[in-house]
This record gives sequence, structure tokens and C-alpha cells, in this order.
Amino acid sequence: MLSRPQSSVPFRRKKKTKNYVASTDIGKRDSNQDKKFVDLRRKIFILCDGMGGANGGERISEYAVKILDLELNEVYGLLRKKYIDENDILDFLEQRISYTNEIISATTAKVDVLTKGGTTLDVAMIYKNKIYTGHVGDGTIYLVDNSKKSIERLTEPHVSFLSDISSLSDIEKQIVASHMALKSYIGQGVDIKIDLTVNAFENSTLFMHTDGYNLISKNEILNLIMKKDHTNLKQNLINKRDNPVEIRLAYEELNEKGLGFKIDSKQKKQDNSTFIMYERD
Repeated sequence: MLSRPQSSVPFRRKKKTKNYVASTDIGKRDSNQDKKFVDLRRKIFILCDGMGGANGGERISEYAVKILDLELNEVYGLLRKKYIDENDILDFLEQRISYTNEIISATTAKVDVLTKGGTTLDVAMIYKNKIYTGHVGDGTIYLVDNSKKSIERLTEPHVSFLSDISSLSDIEKQIVASHMALKSYIGQGVDIKIDLTVNAFENSTLFMHTDGYNLISKNEILNLIMKKDHTNLKQNLINKRDNPVEIRLAYEELNEKGLGFKIDSKQKKQDNSTFIMYERD
């Protein structure tokens, strides 16, 4: 029997880079009203931020995540069986978000503890080389081009602006939006706004977060993602949230324009803050 030749070079298993991180910091609150769901096999990512008191908000966001997960599992099955194709995904995504809203709205109308409650909802589904997103509320979805080291915000907050903000910069608009009331959310009733997008997803990174991280600018988020320090990403985000730099400067500029918004990083420290990051090389 021939023996296997021995190599003089020791074999080293290639270290696998972690391409997914998701975490919640509950802040100073006693409960977590943020709920997230990640299915790496189907590449489905859901993020909800509940409203309506500790008990109501927590339960509603959890219900919404579970309902939409079941609905998208069915959509994924239809894709795999070729009953539908990628051209149908956005339509089905909109339908299933609407259905989730109908179920949650009916539930909040009947259960006293959930009355006037609701949740924001952001979802991303990656299929083949594209990413499909749905958005209701004031959560945020970013798409990062890893090769170009650029970042694009795919969502706009569904809030009621009291004045024209067209002359403001993107970061100033982000600040103003964080002070406005939601006008569309899951559980509101039949009349909700659903934003949908489809984009290429190759050598890209998906980054989603709830409003607890709204004091971090998109450029600061891009810099953290480009560091590839996934192990410390949560703590780095918390540090940026608690010690905002770009946002603080933008607040000062808004005050000079007479809009008078006051930065409250202490409030954000108390809020639930959740993010999901998924990277494809």
C-alpha cells in the first residue's frame, strides 16, 4: 500500500469570517420592545420596534415578527417550487406586510392591553443576487457597497413634518424626523404606507436598525462597517450612540437656523437599540 506523501508545509484551515451580527441593547428600560428575526438559510431579516407601553409594545412587535416570518416562509417556498419568480417578490412582500398589519390591527382593537399599540416594521429578503426590502415606520435600512465603500439609505421615516424641510441636509432631516410623530405603523388600521425597494446585492452589506441608534450618522455607520470589526460592532455602535459627533454638530447648525431642536443623548441611552448586519463578499 502506498503511503500518502507528507507535506513539509503544515495544513491550516482557512479562518471563516463572520458575516452576520445582530444584537439588542435594552438601555435603561425594564423590557425590550424591539424584536428581530434572522433566517440565514432563507436570507430573511425582520426588525420591529413596538409602541404602546412596555407590555403592549413588546407583545405587538413579537406578534408582527412571527406573523411575517410565517408569511415569508410561504413566499420562499413558492419561489423554490417556481410557482412565482423574482419579479413577483415585491408584490408578495407588500401583500404579506399588509396582511400582518390587518392581523395586528384586529388584535389591538379587541385586546384592551394592546389598544393604541403598534410597531414599526422593516424587512429584507435576499434572493439570488438581489435584496428586496419593505418598510413601515421610522426604522432604518442601509445598503453598503463594500467595493466602493459607499452607503445608501433605503428608507425614509414615516412621520408628520410640521414644515418644509427640503432645504435641510440629510443629517438635519434625520434629526427633525426623530422629533416628529409617526404617521404610519403596523397596527394603525388599513391605511398604512409601505415602502418597497429592490437593489443588486453583490459584495454588499445590509445594515438595519431601530430608532435607538438614530443619533449615529450614516457616515459613522459606514466607517464602523468598513472596519470589519464584527466582534466589537455592538459596543462601537453604543459608544457612537452615547457620544454622538456628527449629529451633535448638526444639532448646533439647526439651532443657528432657529429651529431649536435639543439633542438628548440621555434619552437614546434609555431606549432599546437593535441592529442587524449581514455581509456578502
